[in-house]
Amino acid sequence: MINKLQFDEFQRAIGISKNDTFSLLLGAGCSINSDIPSAEDCIWEWKRDIYKTNNSSSFGWIDNYKNPKTQEIIQNWLNNQGIYPERGCKEEYSFYAYKCYPIDEHRRQYFQKICSGKKPSIGYKLIPLLARKGMLDSVWTTNLDDLVVTACIGNGIQAIEITLDSVQRLNNRPQNRHELPVIKLHGDFKYGDPKLNEQIQKKYKVRSQLLHSWKLVMPEKLAQPLDYLSGKEFIAPLPAAFKKVLKGEGLETAESNS
Repeated sequence: MINKLQFDEFQRAIGISKNDTFSLLLGAGCSINSDIPSAEDCIWEWKRDIYKTNNSSSFGWIDNYKNPKTQEIIQNWLNNQGIYPERGCKEEYSFYAYKCYPIDEHRRQYFQKICSGKKPSIGYKLIPLLARKGMLDSVWTTNLDDLVVTACIGNGIQAIEITLDSVQRLNNRPQNRHELPVIKLHGDFKYGDPKLNEQIQKKYKVRSQLLHSWKLVMPEKLAQPLDYLSGKEFIAPLPAAFKKVLKGEGLETAESNS
């Protein structure tokens, strides 16, 4: 299986598949050209703020957290405290986000601040064009910004935002050619406290996260071609690994055992 195409290979692939429809997955780094900080920048900003609020006599130069010398000073202080994760480890992002802003609303305000007023880069502006041509039927993004939605405004496409709190939008409305579902995956903060996640992982050897829809009831009188699904009910059993967690934590219910 080919995981990566050179640009000329990508052009030929699109050319031969121009009558196909695609989904687009956006991940870390896609919004940097729209002047939104990268995950690495966020980590260093959180580290700097933790350092500053614990060292009231720090000088103004500490604000330039992108300077290697500044990073060295901050990291040495963090290392000396003995409570912070190793530099570069995968836990840094969620750890420092929670450490810097332990209150949920403050984290939300932080991300709102860094995303506010940003304009879509040229890559984002291509999204509604591809959707209008019928080549793009959905966008899946792990990013917290609204650049896809902003890019669609005034360009003939209505972006339909779908988060983990509104998954039913995927099932409850037929998609028309002028709509583009934008599914926001949003990572760690949608799955609770990373410390608790780590405890569950160690105790039960669960290494994946799950958004589980136990029962799906289709609306009555669906339009064609989905009319055959009208009023039907679908039940999805919980995977065995997650049943084990609920049993071990004393959280079993009749539904979880079905």
